[in-house]
Amino acid sequence: MRVVSMAGRFVSRTLIVATVVLVPFVTFAQKAQPRDLREDLKLIETFDLIQDEIFQATFTKNGKPFVLGRNRTSIWEYSLGAGKKIFIPCNGDKIIGSDYGGIGDFFSISCPDFSIEVWDTQSAKKLVRFQVQKVKASENPQPYTSSDGTRVLITFAGIGEYAELWNAVTGTKIAKLTSEYARCFSCNRAVYYANGFSPDSKIAVVSFGAMTFLWNAETGKFLNRLIDKSIEFYGHPDLTHNGVVSQLLFSKDSKILVTGSYDGTITSWDTRTGELLIRYGREKGRIESLALSPDGQILAVGSRNNDFKLWDLRAGRLLWASPDIKKKVTRLSFSPEGKKIMSGTSNRFSIWDTATGKLLAQMPITSEWRTDLSPDWRSLIMPEKTGKTLGLYEYRPK
Repeated sequence: MRVVSMAGRFVSRTLIVATVVLVPFVTFAQKAQPRDLREDLKLIETFDLIQDEIFQATFTKNGKPFVLGRNRTSIWEYSLGAGKKIFIPCNGDKIIGSDYGGIGDFFSISCPDFSIEVWDTQSAKKLVRFQVQKVKASENPQPYTSSDGTRVLITFAGIGEYAELWNAVTGTKIAKLTSEYARCFSCNRAVYYANGFSPDSKIAVVSFGAMTFLWNAETGKFLNRLIDKSIEFYGHPDLTHNGVVSQLLFSKDSKILVTGSYDGTITSWDTRTGELLIRYGREKGRIESLALSPDGQILAVGSRNNDFKLWDLRAGRLLWASPDIKKKVTRLSFSPEGKKIMSGTSNRFSIWDTATGKLLAQMPITSEWRTDLSPDWRSLIMPEKTGKTLGLYEYRPK
C-alpha cells in the first residue's frame, strides 16, 4: 500500500455519511503532443539477470532500487552507481510469494515448503524463518510485513477463510484471524492487495471477499468490521462493499482507511470506530489502484474502466477524469510535491498535471511489474530492449 499524508480535519464529532453527488467535470483534450518520457531518462547502469527469471523490479519505500529474482538470487542496489548486495532466499528454491504491502526496511517472502522468511533490506540479512501449516496444496501463503518489521500477516491464495498474524522477531504465531461466514464461498476469498498493516504498525487489516476486518496487530484482538448497512451481497448483510474488496489505502496517521471494490465503489472509514465516512462514485470496472496526494487532499482512483479519476477527499467532489487510456490503470503515484501524477498500465507510463489534467509525458513499457518510478521521482527501473537485463535510469524532466 502506498501511504501518504491526509491533512486537515476529515470528519466532525457528529458522524455524517455522505453519498457523493457528482458535479460536472471536464476531461481534458490535448492541444499538443505530450513529451516522450524517455527523453528525460539517463541510463546509469544495468542489472544482468540472464540466468534468473525476474520476479519483481521496483523501489523500496526509501527509494532504493530492488530487484527480486524468482529462482536463485535477489539483488538490491543501494545507490546510483554503487555496489550490489545479493542473497539467496528459500535456501535456493523458488519463491512462491512476496510482500505485496510495499518494500520498506523489512521484507518477507514465502517458500514452497510453506515457510516464511523476513529480511532486512538495508543489510540483506535474513532475520527469521518460520513454518506455517500447510492446509491445502493450492493455498500458497502470501506475506505482508509491518513497517516496523515486528509483524507478518499471512493470507492464502485461493479460497482463504482465514489469515494468520505472526511475530516476525520470535517467529511465533500470535493469532488466527477468521471471518464470520465460514461457509460463504463468495465472502471468503482473501484477495491480494486488500490486506496489510496501518503505517503505525498497530492495525492489521484483512479483506475476506466483500468483508474487511481490523485487528490489533500486537495482540491479534478483534477491533472492528467495516460495514455499509445499505448493501446486501448474496443474502449476507453487513458487508463492506457489494463485491470483493480489491484495494486498501491508509492515511499517514492510520486514522482513515479508503477501500475499493470489484463492484467499482470507493469508500472511506474511521479505523478507530469502524464507521463509514464517505461513499465516492462508482466505476464501471473493479478498482485497481489507489493513491493519496502528499498533502492528503486528493484521492486518485484507477480502475478497469481504462481511466483514472481525482477526487477532493474532504469535499467528496470529483475534480477530473483522465481520457480513455485503453488499458486498466494498475499504478498511480503522486510526485513528492503533488503537482504531477503518474499512471501506469500494462503497456504505458504517463505523467499528468495534477491541477489541470494535462498529459505531460508518456512512454511505452513492456512489463508493469518490472517497471517502476522511485517514490522521490528521481529514478526509474525497467527492462532493456533485449528483455534480458534491467536498466536503472536517472529521471530528470526538462
